[in-house]
Amino acid sequence: MDPTSDSSETTETTADGSFDGPQGPPPGPGESIGPYRLVRYLGAGGMGLVYEAIDDELGDRVAIKTLSRLDPWRLFRLKQEFRTLAGIRHDNLVRHEALVVADGTWFLAMEYVAGVRLTDAVKADPSRLRPVLAQLAGGVRALHAAGVVHRDLKPANVLVEPGGRVVILDFGLAQSAAAGAAPTRRSPAGTPGYIAPELAEGAAPSPASDWFAVGVILFQLLTGELPGARRRPGPAPRRPARPRRPVRGAART
Repeated sequence: MDPTSDSSETTETTADGSFDGPQGPPPGPGESIGPYRLVRYLGAGGMGLVYEAIDDELGDRVAIKTLSRLDPWRLFRLKQEFRTLAGIRHDNLVRHEALVVADGTWFLAMEYVAGVRLTDAVKADPSRLRPVLAQLAGGVRALHAAGVVHRDLKPANVLVEPGGRVVILDFGLAQSAAAGAAPTRRSPAGTPGYIAPELAEGAAPSPASDWFAVGVILFQLLTGELPGARRRPGPAPRRPARPRRPVRGAART
């Protein structure tokens, strides 16, 4: 599988509730963005379109993501965040290589990962469960040690390479844990089913909310479904009838 998100909907809006698209028509295979030549379209990620590309200067294969929904404040935050993410080097985190702009659209170049989705890897070989989880936890710890919260951990954002390396992808919703974002009443960013309860109540994302998502992933790997998937709404249980008290002053026979 290529480094893109699945069809599970990731929700996030701009400050005014809108979704801002790219500045122009999306690029196509054969076009160049800086030193990168687009090879093929891969899919849609958390914040834009994703392409396989070749670095013509180095010959490396990379993934290029278009970055949409960027107002000036979000662009400022993106640049700050990129400097943090580019400085993180861990085997279980996708490498962020460059942040470039072309024709008014910003693009993120990152390591190309050729692997299968986490759930598919464990389903094909259940003995992988323990080493896969150990690597996933190691990547999450490294991210938190750098002061970053992922905010959208789910199986589609975790790939397993043929050699067994686990790679966490799609930091399009990541944010600095030190930023101390205030709670908000808008819909929490992330994917339904993996969002911690406190985020749904307006709390700010934190390392704990990432670990909640890891717990959901573990449950899904063990059972094949999300927590609560078997629950079905039914009629409320009937309360037992209370005995009626005799009316005072009633005639006795």
